[in-house]
Amino acid sequence: MDSDLYIKQAAMAIADYLTQELDIRPNRDYRFCALQDGPRVFTLVILVNPRYARGIIGMAEPLSMAAGLDKGTSVRVGRGKRGTLALEVPKPKALWFNIGVANLPRQRGLLAYAGLDNDRRPARVNYLDPLTPHTLIAGATGCGKTNVARVLVYNLAMGNDPDKVSFVLIDTKKKGKCWLDFASLPHLAHPVITDDATALRALSWAVAEIDRRSGNGRGKPHIFVGIDEAQDLLDRPEFVKAIGDIAATGREFGVHLLAACQNPTADQLGDASIKRNMTTRLVGRVDSPTAAHVCTGQKGTGAETLCGAGDMLLVDPSGIMRLTAALLTTRDTDRLSCTENVNSLDLGEYEDVDHVLDQADNENRPGRPSDPPEPSHVALALSAPDLSQRELNRRFSIGFVKARRVLEFAAGLRAELLALGCRVVCNGCNEMPQRNGIMGPGSVTGLNGAS
Repeated sequence: MDSDLYIKQAAMAIADYLTQELDIRPNRDYRFCALQDGPRVFTLVILVNPRYARGIIGMAEPLSMAAGLDKGTSVRVGRGKRGTLALEVPKPKALWFNIGVANLPRQRGLLAYAGLDNDRRPARVNYLDPLTPHTLIAGATGCGKTNVARVLVYNLAMGNDPDKVSFVLIDTKKKGKCWLDFASLPHLAHPVITDDATALRALSWAVAEIDRRSGNGRGKPHIFVGIDEAQDLLDRPEFVKAIGDIAATGREFGVHLLAACQNPTADQLGDASIKRNMTTRLVGRVDSPTAAHVCTGQKGTGAETLCGAGDMLLVDPSGIMRLTAALLTTRDTDRLSCTENVNSLDLGEYEDVDHVLDQADNENRPGRPSDPPEPSHVALALSAPDLSQRELNRRFSIGFVKARRVLEFAAGLRAELLALGCRVVCNGCNEMPQRNGIMGPGSVTGLNGAS
């Protein structure tokens, strides 16, 4: 079918239904003031008497039937610009057309274009804006979330030199398949990461890098941590903590998250640091209104009514925009610059996270003992109640997860000692401990003064 003919017939069917159901007539109670033909949908922009607006907004299902849409596709009705209503009507797949990345503007800096909106205007994410430092990409299988994640990385790489932008790319579920075309990118801070242990070390490095930058005020190069199939990591508390730390503090120091999830659950996004700071969402079709609420962070977005591959909502503090994501092809990625010597991070300082992964497994396997914290680490934490996780990390060069575990252990031990009528007395605790953990002499003393 010709696209123009389909649009004309569907628009007339919708106008007839509105007349029959609400007894409203074109050019009297409403008028079509614009028609926009997009890659996946066409949009009827209606200027209507406000008294009829609520009725039309609640008629998505019967309007879909009137337009002759198949089961599983639906008209999406929402507020348009300047007091209008926008009726987005899906087109048959035979009338779809794709947008290539060549149709997007090429621009240096941290404006990453994702696709075109229904007016065929470029839709972008601005990573320089402190309100939009991180991006969550979500949706069901086949909605195009991996492609749009690759589009964002592609545009950032094409628009910036390696000394301006670098990437840490993680794909543990598909063993790097998502980022295969970027494996020789000179912008990589580390080879593409395909296993859980290295992924946790790299995320711990990113948290430590934020701390280092906070100490010297440095914020460049901008580091983008790209995670495909992030839901597999967000099921594990040690990854939630690391990702949450980056989401909470990374924006001030040029460290950005770009995480793609397949229908993340409310529990997976339940960490306040992740939910509150992932303010930019690119959401494809999901399975239900509940999933749409979780993925977009807002009720009533209609993400469950999207068409499928490439049809997405861009949700950010400025509002909600429907767009069609650009399609990235091998011909496009062949234009990327390559290097034979990819950079590699020194992750030796974060070897401790192997134990953390083991510990997480042990927690799910009753009867398997876990290793206790190092006595020298606990001694320092016990003697200094105000010691921070960051300071413990720096003094002993241990990972952040292990430092937190040491502090929790010491706090519990201190409480037990107090319950027994003891207090910790430390002599010479103001001295800087050596890297081997030797500290000034101290003792545990009873409240009556006896050692």
